[in-house]
Amino acid sequence: MNPPPAFPFRRVDFSQAPFLTIWETTRSCALACRHCRAEAILGRDPRELTTEEGKDLIDQVAEMGTPILIFSGGDALNRDDLEELIAHAKNKSLRTGTIPAATSGLSRERILSLKAAGIDQIAFSLDAPNAALHDGFRGIDGAFDKTILAAGWVREAGVPLQINTCFGAWNYSLLEDMVGLVKELGVSFWEVFFLIPMGRGSEMQSLSAEQFESAFKRLHQLSREEDFVVKLTEAPHYRRYVSAAPPAPPDASSRFSPASAASREAWGFLLRRSIPARALCSSIT
Repeated sequence: MNPPPAFPFRRVDFSQAPFLTIWETTRSCALACRHCRAEAILGRDPRELTTEEGKDLIDQVAEMGTPILIFSGGDALNRDDLEELIAHAKNKSLRTGTIPAATSGLSRERILSLKAAGIDQIAFSLDAPNAALHDGFRGIDGAFDKTILAAGWVREAGVPLQINTCFGAWNYSLLEDMVGLVKELGVSFWEVFFLIPMGRGSEMQSLSAEQFESAFKRLHQLSREEDFVVKLTEAPHYRRYVSAAPPAPPDASSRFSPASAASREAWGFLLRRSIPARALCSSIT
């Protein structure tokens, strides 16, 4: 097998800086997600960082040695200066990603604009395998269909596609259906979140201990089978599960070959730095 691709960033001293920084650029969002810890609102908060303040923040992220910056929200598309900020981050040699909300502001033209600015990866949220359940969770009719459509735009643009899924007691039984949907969408990266009951989600229930173990087993297995990254967030106990799991077969690392999507280079680097096993744990973030 060919050696893994060279890591495209300077090495990170994890005692001094995190591997990635997530900037919540705005609280503004047209969705009304049931689990939103930020309790996002449609209007823009006057205390948000200005464009120049945002560029200064980006400079600080680069200076501390962090190689990846994610523009989050709310809905980062509600910032008219998003592309300018992305371009500034690229000028600072940062790898960039963003997480648009599936609203009327999301269009093929905006995806192409993000690509032109230099975006390295685009993520969308999908929490159920059908419109009725997903739209009910996100609080807006049409969110599911818009996400599926936008995923196609991202693939057409040649930008690596990421899907984010939040699991709680309400959709745990749909895990296998979500596995199938993520495969169909042709993702480079599946980030699986586990509900933390806070903000609007304080009335919702997370997984039981038994459900966590079952989900860990399936996702760990998936990470060894598929040619996309599976990363778990808000589940630090997954590291314990992975450390006790049997070693991966010799060919399990093939998904990090040079032929894989460029977005995997960074995560392949982490694995070569002895992050345990074949899937990534929430401790990375």
